[in-house]
Amino acid sequence: MTKLLIYEAPLQVLPTLAVKLGLNEAIFTQQLHYWLQHSNNERDGHKWVYKKIDEWHQEFPFWSASTVKRVIKNLENKGVLITSDQYNKMKIDKTKWYRIDYQKLNDLTRDQIDLSTGQNDLSTGQSDLCNNHKITSLDSNNNNGQAEPVENQHQKPKQELLNPLTFYEKNIGKASPHIMQELLYWGDDLTPQLVIEASKRAVEANKRSWGYIKSILLEWSDRNVQTLDDVKALDVEFKNSRSTVAAGYRAQPKKRPGEEDLNLDD
Repeated sequence: MTKLLIYEAPLQVLPTLAVKLGLNEAIFTQQLHYWLQHSNNERDGHKWVYKKIDEWHQEFPFWSASTVKRVIKNLENKGVLITSDQYNKMKIDKTKWYRIDYQKLNDLTRDQIDLSTGQNDLSTGQSDLCNNHKITSLDSNNNNGQAEPVENQHQKPKQELLNPLTFYEKNIGKASPHIMQELLYWGDDLTPQLVIEASKRAVEANKRSWGYIKSILLEWSDRNVQTLDDVKALDVEFKNSRSTVAAGYRAQPKKRPGEEDLNLDD
């Protein structure tokens, strides 16, 4: 029997949460939620967990300490993670206390609510990647005569533009669990917009494969591309370099065979 299969409590995360927060941020939030359920540290009406960065690093050994710090910072910026050091007994102790702003998390994931049950997929543990379509799309065969609300007609394209998985499955093909995880990873490592832009280029080049998309993302990562403006600048740089090479080639004088061995100036 292999030791690489699960014989211990696994880290779990719902794809819907990963789409909203980023894969690393979703893993951290889910694990913090677990510890909060077992915490006896209650301050100001909230349960808290206190840990040092090194302790978080030990809990996520597949991340570097800098990645742990970045994940925490990203969640703080999103307003999902609340941190404080005001509850430490000694002022020199800068160990952070952590809690989740569940209201903020609900606000960010409100479009994932199953309207038929009134329950949130994240709270019930139910994962339905097609849930957005069930809520916002209009079934052309629907006989109830009800049209899609106007606000949803405008919101749906915005959500699709920010969802690499939705774009991939509509334009490339069905995403396997591995590709789904890769999409989430690259959306977190770069941005969802850049993953979608790379997918668009694969479609335009008629090379609809994850391997081709990933090669684009790897190049952008190596070139420290962070925004669509960076992509445009890189395109201009590439175009200019090709023009320079072509101009230099045309400027070379053509010689007859053997002429390169002659010193025509003598």
